[in-house]
Amino acid sequence: MTCLGRAYVYWKEVENVGHKGGRQRVEAVENTAEEEYFNFRFPIWPQDGSTLEDQMLGTGQHTFPFQFQLSSDLPPSFEGNYGYIRYWTKATIDKPWKVDHHTKRAFTIIPPLDLNMSPGVAVSNCT
Repeated sequence: MTCLGRAYVYWKEVENVGHKGGRQRVEAVENTAEEEYFNFRFPIWPQDGSTLEDQMLGTGQHTFPFQFQLSSDLPPSFEGNYGYIRYWTKATIDKPWKVDHHTKRAFTIIPPLDLNMSPGVAVSNCT
């Protein structure tokens, strides 16, 4: 299981790179940046101490509950024209001598908003 939180931004700017033959020369410059907030990797199955026979999954649907602790100061999820902040989990079933199976699910971070910490909220603008 992999749990990942990441921000990515991308934009283009036009920069003046001088003059040539009496004409101004411009060039498009691409800018990118990224930041990783967390990247957890941990096995969710098999359990420690299991035998090889215990590690075989039978046909059917299987559920593997898991949990992990997130930092309380993560920025909220965001999607925009020039970038994003995304959070997701990804699970892989390792099938020896066959193509592995992958599944990926996004989740949204919405941090709590304490209105008591915003001084202007208590002031009424109604007349």
